[in-house]
Amino acid sequence: MVRGGAAYLFYGEEDFLKKEASEKIISSCLNSETRKLNYDVYSAKDNYADILTSLKSLPFLSDKRVILVRDVETFPEFRKKELLESLKKISNHLCIIFHTKKPVLSDG
Repeated sequence: MVRGGAAYLFYGEEDFLKKEASEKIISSCLNSETRKLNYDVYSAKDNYADILTSLKSLPFLSDKRVILVRDVETFPEFRKKELLESLKKISNHLCIIFHTKKPVLSDG
């Protein structure tokens, strides 16, 4: 099981490999019963406020909550910086996974 707050960035053109790696993490955090209540999937095209709300939400009937955000490279630069700042304060119950075609999050 993933312990503490965790953030993962999977990048590259091969969606299958990103999905496979993510599934291993998700399965280590959530069982089939808690998955429906504690697993959210977003695209960068979704409402950014919904993503932030999900980051602040507590898990329900589970120790963990998992959030997957796809297409991170399409976020405007200021959104990427906001996300990076939010990762500095990641809660112990949260596991967030980012998918992108190229590495896009850095604090430098």
